[in-house]
Amino acid sequence: MSTPISTRVLFFLVLILLGWALSLFYGFVSQLLSPGWLSIAVLHSILAWLLWHFGRQLRGTVRSGALAFLPAALIVGGSLGGSLLSRAWVAGAPPIDPSWDPGLLAFVLWIPVVEEVVFRFGIGGWARQKLGDFWGAYGSALVFAMAHGSGAWDQLAMPMGPLLLGLCCEWLYVVSGRLTAAMALHAACNASGWIFATLDERWLDWLQALYLKV
Repeated sequence: MSTPISTRVLFFLVLILLGWALSLFYGFVSQLLSPGWLSIAVLHSILAWLLWHFGRQLRGTVRSGALAFLPAALIVGGSLGGSLLSRAWVAGAPPIDPSWDPGLLAFVLWIPVVEEVVFRFGIGGWARQKLGDFWGAYGSALVFAMAHGSGAWDQLAMPMGPLLLGLCCEWLYVVSGRLTAAMALHAACNASGWIFATLDERWLDWLQALYLKV
């Protein structure tokens, strides 16, 4: 039985308000505590554990096959290849930055895991139950994108990078049934930013629409 249009619209409004509220809350946490991103990651971890422990019925069907992890491999390989090619063929390449921040481990590994549990497994699972796979996945991606925005009323534009990432992770989770595949894709996209910053930071300017947060 399909969801009535009026109910679907109501759920979408709820999802959009949830995304805006999250962005406001995260902005408040970032101003109150330092570093703010670490505090948000801790809160996400607690929420992720609760969702995983009490929301087992939302799990997708685990399917076999390594193809679900191919998008993550392509992102990492493309970032490495693109950076090396641009250094070789485009004049003005900056020096390679060999510095390493331990916080990058959290950025590349920890945050993608807990965010995928919160947004794909939790919010996405609830939205898909109410709206079906397509509209539920789209609504979850909207919440994910808005949560990465500023939360200000005059800056409600959707960050392009988080929106695309949310849509891709939702699609991968739905078609593969593997949350770990979405985690890998999320981690690969986060890693691509570090790869560009290390090997050829000009890519951060060339792809700035994907990295900007409103």
